[in-house]
Order: sequence, then structure tokens, then C-alpha cells
Amino acid sequence: MDRRSAAAIRRDLISIGLALGALAASPARTPQPFAIPLAPSAPLELGTAWSAARGGARAEPGTCVESPGSEQRPGGAPSFSLVTLSRAGGRLVLGIYVSAPFATETLREARLNDAARRMGGAQAAQFRALCGDGFIGAVVRGGSYIAELEVDPADAARAAAVVSPRLGTTSDPARFREALESVTSHFRSVARELPGGSHAAAKPVEPAALVRRALALPGSVNEASAQPYLAAFVPYPADATTGVPIEIQPATALENEAEQVFLWDRRGVDSKARAAELQKARSHAEVEPSGPQSTAPPLESDAGIARPASAAQVAPRESDAVVAPPASPPQVAEAPAGEAPAPPPIARQPVPQVPAPLHASAALVFETAAGVQVFATTQPPPGVYAEPVGHRQYWVPGAAEASASVRDAIRSVATSAAPARGTTILTAASGVVLTDAPPQAGIHSERAGDLYAWIAGVSQPTTAQQAALNDAVRAHAGP
Repeated sequence: MDRRSAAAIRRDLISIGLALGALAASPARTPQPFAIPLAPSAPLELGTAWSAARGGARAEPGTCVESPGSEQRPGGAPSFSLVTLSRAGGRLVLGIYVSAPFATETLREARLNDAARRMGGAQAAQFRALCGDGFIGAVVRGGSYIAELEVDPADAARAAAVVSPRLGTTSDPARFREALESVTSHFRSVARELPGGSHAAAKPVEPAALVRRALALPGSVNEASAQPYLAAFVPYPADATTGVPIEIQPATALENEAEQVFLWDRRGVDSKARAAELQKARSHAEVEPSGPQSTAPPLESDAGIARPASAAQVAPRESDAVVAPPASPPQVAEAPAGEAPAPPPIARQPVPQVPAPLHASAALVFETAAGVQVFATTQPPPGVYAEPVGHRQYWVPGAAEASASVRDAIRSVATSAAPARGTTILTAASGVVLTDAPPQAGIHSERAGDLYAWIAGVSQPTTAQQAALNDAVRAHAGP
């Protein structure tokens, strides 16, 4: 395809993989701009603080970066990409990526706000914990199609020889169709759609249907259907704490777009998030059994290249199975004369119920002269009395009423200098809040490691409230 050989694509993938590995090993290193694929269910807002080293959002929009507004520019022409994801062990896995941008929205004159600048200058570790090492500077609206083709091992060598001259990115849909059909029409293959680039959400699809859907995507994108599908990470420059505007060049961040999208599934989800997704899938399967399920294959590693394991080589894993207890005691079959009876089957226990997940959000923490800790977040926790100051809500842990002492504490820090520190709070749908500072005197709390779990205004929890507190503590502890 357009001047991109298979060797060049492979070199790009390997170089990006090695760069990401180095970044994870050295969080202090200044990262380069890169693209972040967005799932429809998990959009990112402009100005969201982001940690490239941790692969996730750190603070909500406005906590660290301020901007007078954004500008929107029309998207470019659709692009069609076919890349090699793996050639290891006699396997051939191809990545399919179609990008149809409708418009790109970019922050104007973005810069660190006063509180973040002061923290970055005097408390570098706290700044990085709260604001990460960059932010979302641009978001692309439109649509994307992400999938992969895994060729049968018996056909892999011949298919590789046929498809290699057609690898790369093109704006010509006819050339893209020819490249795909050179594989799907002549070789046995298994196709999977990857919503948002995620293997965890993989869905099987017929190879011929994959070709049709990939080619049809650009025609389906318009003003009404366009959704955020790609974000540009912009690192903080060395002089960001001086308050100068931060230059945003989304075109630089979106270079090698297809390769970055396919590598994102490895770098964008940490082990805790993967474990949480697995637990959620187990609980769902336990409640709604529906026969054999097609599960997404695990990722392997190929010199820094993300690749799926062959479906034919993946054996069912015991940890993924959900086994219901028998409806009645197992029966022991009667053995023929002279033989010992067969042992009864072993009863398997159901997977235990998993506590509801906790929602994390960033917070600034101020301290009054009397030692009262006041938190500032974009949105207040459930049931907490809060006062808006600028774009943040100020509140005292555990306080549900606007007492004189609470209001005095809030007002004494709302216009003060720098916050004492940055932190993260956790909230549960039940109304339980976890903070690293205890709630105000008289409010009941439970210890959750180094955090305190409490419910606003509750001094003597009911049985249901105590159960909610216990669930939140267990959810924080993890599996």
C-alpha cells in the first residue's frame, strides 16, 4: 500500500513497543505525544490530566489545566490501515484499522492553573500524583473500525507472501478492499472486531462481514453520528510551571495512528483493571448463564508487538469457568462386583460475589490553621455539604450539614494559597466515601488500609449502612 512495506510497519511497531516499555520503566522521563483510542462508553474530555507512565486519567478536567476555550477544525479524509501484528510461531495476525475523522477539537492557550503551578514548583511528587505528566489536548470526533484477522497456521506462510506488498495505510478504499480480500477470499481465517481497540471486548465476525463493515464506516459518519474516538496526549513541557501556554500539535500526537491504536490495549489497562474486568465477567456469567461463550484470547508478547494467542492453541482456563453447585447431592455409581466404588464427583463452589467497584476522582486538599482538612473536587461526594468556589466544590469529610465550623473551614481555605497536597478519593454507588483523612468528629468510619470509609452524616450506621461500609472496604482491598 502507500509506500509502507511490511518491514517498515514492523519496525514502527517494535520502536513504539520499546518506547512504551522504557516509559513504564522510567516514569520520570518526559513522554512524547501519542494517540489514545476511545471507546464510546469511556470518552475523555479536553483538559483531563493523564499519566503516560500509569496509562490512565489522573484528575478531572480543570483540576490542573485551564483554557479560555477550544477551537474546532474539520477532519481530514478517511484512512484505511492494514498492519502485521504477529508473525511468531508460524502464525499470521493482521490488524485492520479505519479512521474517519469528522472534526478535531483542540484546547486554546492551555496552561497549568495557579494551584497546579505552585504544586509543580514546590511539590513535584504530589503534582505528578495529581496531574500526571500531561493532559488531553485534542479530541477527534468521527468514527473508527478496529479488528483483526488471524490466518490459519497452515495458510500463514502463503498468506503472508500475498499480503505483504499490500500492508500500510492508504486513503483509497479500493486498494484497501483488495488488500483485505487477498486474505479473506483465499485463505482460512478467524476475524474479531475490537471495539475501542480492546481485546477484552472482542467480538467474532465473519471475515466477509469484516470487509463490508470496514469499508462502510466512512459513509456512516456525519454530524449526528460522529462520536469522540481518538484523543491526543500532550506532555507538560519543562517550563509549564511558569504559566506559559502549552503548544498543542495534535497532528504530531496522531502520527502512526493505527500502530498506536493496536498497542494501546497493552499499555492502557493495568493489571488491577484487567482483574476487575475479569471479576465483572465472572459475576455476569454466574447470574446469566447462556451456554458456551466465545471469550477474547489473551495477549502474548512478540518483541514489543501486541498479538492475540491463536484460538486453536488456547485451552479453557479453570479460572475463567463458572461452575454452579449441584442441585442435589452427587450420586455414587454402583460398582461391579469385586471392584471398589468410584469416588463421588467433587462439588465445585460458585464464584463469590464481587463487591461493587469504586469510582476514583482527583482532589486537592487544603488545611486550615486549626488543622481541619478541606477537600476540593469537581463534584462533591454523595450527601456531603459542599460550597462551589470557581470550578471546584469544597467540602469537609463526613460533614452533611452546613454547620458554622464547616462553613468557616471552607471559607478560610477557598481563597488561600497553594493546597497542602493532591490526592484521590473513592466513592461507591451506596454512598460510601473513602478518603486518606478521617471524617469530622462524631462520624463513624472503617479503616480500609490507609484510607477511611465513611457515609456523610452517619454516626451510628444501620445494618444496611454497615454492610455498605464493609463492601467498600472489601472492594478497596481487591480480590
